[in-house]
Amino acid sequence: AGVQAAVASDGAVVLGIDLDVGVASRLVDRGPPADDLKASEKFRRFWGQKAELRRFKDGAIVHAVVWNDEEGLGVTAYRNDTMSCGIAERIVRHILRTHIFLNDPEKAKKIVFGGREFCRLLDGTKGNQLPDASSLQKSAIEAFDELSNLLRNADAGLPLQIDSVTTTSPVLRYSSLFPPIRRQRLGAESTDLPGLDDRATGPPAEDPIEIQLRFENSVAWPDDPAAIDAAQCALLLQLADHLDGDECRAFAGRCAVADGRLRFGYGGYSWEARVTPGGAAADGPRATACAARTGHHSVVKAVHTQYPAAQATTRLALRWAHAHMLSGVLPLEAVELVVAKVFVDPFPLPPPSTVWSAFVRFLDLLGSHDWARRPLIVDPQGHFSSRDVAGIKKRFVAERGENNAGAPMYIISPSGRKAAAAGEAAEGLTPTFTQDRPEWVVLARASQLAHKSSAHLRSRSSDALERGTAAGGGDGGVWWRSVFCVGQASLASFDVLLRVDPGFIVDPGCSSTGGEFRTTERDGGMQTPFHRSMVNRCRGPKALRKRSYKNIDSGGCLEHGWRPVESLVALLRARFGRHVVLFHNALAPEVVGILWRPPASGDGSRAFSSRLSPYTRPLGDGGAADSLVATNADDILQEMKWLARGVVVEVKVMRRMPAVVKDRE
Repeated sequence: AGVQAAVASDGAVVLGIDLDVGVASRLVDRGPPADDLKASEKFRRFWGQKAELRRFKDGAIVHAVVWNDEEGLGVTAYRNDTMSCGIAERIVRHILRTHIFLNDPEKAKKIVFGGREFCRLLDGTKGNQLPDASSLQKSAIEAFDELSNLLRNADAGLPLQIDSVTTTSPVLRYSSLFPPIRRQRLGAESTDLPGLDDRATGPPAEDPIEIQLRFENSVAWPDDPAAIDAAQCALLLQLADHLDGDECRAFAGRCAVADGRLRFGYGGYSWEARVTPGGAAADGPRATACAARTGHHSVVKAVHTQYPAAQATTRLALRWAHAHMLSGVLPLEAVELVVAKVFVDPFPLPPPSTVWSAFVRFLDLLGSHDWARRPLIVDPQGHFSSRDVAGIKKRFVAERGENNAGAPMYIISPSGRKAAAAGEAAEGLTPTFTQDRPEWVVLARASQLAHKSSAHLRSRSSDALERGTAAGGGDGGVWWRSVFCVGQASLASFDVLLRVDPGFIVDPGCSSTGGEFRTTERDGGMQTPFHRSMVNRCRGPKALRKRSYKNIDSGGCLEHGWRPVESLVALLRARFGRHVVLFHNALAPEVVGILWRPPASGDGSRAFSSRLSPYTRPLGDGGAADSLVATNADDILQEMKWLARGVVVEVKVMRRMPAVVKDRE
């Protein structure tokens, strides 16, 4: 749509190209019809040998240019090249080679094309047999459609028929950073990774794909919440017996019910089914939360479908959040909504057309938005009127008050309205996914990291282009790696560090401290960091990989969602959340960072009692009836060590908890 040029101090010319998002990914550009001789001659003169005469399905015979050949242009061809601006790079390089460097075409290959550096984190290159991430997620969506029809029409002998099957999984809305690979041991005819012995892999590194089962309405549903839970569990157990039967050969893997969830294998994927509350619970908080997740899924999927670069930007933003140890404390839904805001409300700029520009805008929005004084309203399809927006802002001001109360990351989206009662005004809506997370300390850390990351990308990108290192050079074109790493200064900011046994790290390439970002040549092809991560995650933990022998079936069943470090972090948060804040990288949890919470005043302090004061110690004269108490950090660390035995190999205390005295009763 436009070109801007600037001359650097050393004479290098830097061009900025504003792409039209509607045509930037077009593989074929049509030209004039064959009978328009003057226009055809002009078209052939400009495009040179790329111009050819083609007949299209609509019967038109026109001159056209097809951008499916990257040979000789020096272009890194990714699997999903149309989404990674590969088409734009081919066009630019072809024009330069044809009109500027006509007598020296090799110089066209030396032109540095910035803005595609991040693609290696999101996709593989052409030449290897791994499908692109978008295709992998589309395969999972197709498997979900088949599974949905099968479950709704299954004759499982259930007292109630399955009325609908919905999903809330990020895999099925194109938000999964590493989409699942189809496995033969989970019912697939073949794996998506040719050459990898599926029988010798360990448990999947990713969570199962979550689905929601809604049974038909019936007066048989009980009214008591405990009885409703028991009825739902009974339905899942009966469904599990049916799926384990000989008549359901399409289902594979371990089929088990635990904690109100049914996990099973189908179509090569691991699934987790939950029951949408029925009966008296149909209007309860669990049903409301389920409706909110379903509405959010639809909103985000629509944005990812409308804007080609949105899904890749979401995945890159998630990689950034994991790398800075924000897993679990910065909700996935919050990242998706901030990215959606970048695309649907970009004023005064047009919507971003590349992953690079969209990611920088995501960092800018996260780092510069005044979360304490302004709500973030994300409305992709215009569901909110001006009156609704005014009502949301009024509610926000009332909740914040003078004490900065309410959700720190105050994000409102249409999913909140879908979960609310019919006819409820927008003034009654509150944040759906950020009500409790992130906390102020987490949001402040995330905002500061986003601000620094954006500043680094902006300052270094021009320098890298001038030095010719955006696509190569001395640092291998990974000058931006510090954006996806934490330094020693960042680790030193934590009070305690828990170092995890390396045997539990499935994908060391995603490490926060020493991740691998280079594209390397192996087995006759180029392997990106994304490709290596997919292989590692498919193989699973080395200690749990099965041995493969010729003519011996050693496959067996796969464990669904085996993630011991994630389970440990969840346990520590549930047990010690009042005293500490935990940070970790779920992709490569080599270290868990801990910050002590400062003791709050007026929080119900009481006299010391061994029975009523866990993790506290007396101050002063010991066990007097009115003695003061303070948090006993040593007790907390000792219990953490005991709970983390076998997973954590070292506990490093950087700073002791300050001995702040609580008030007397």
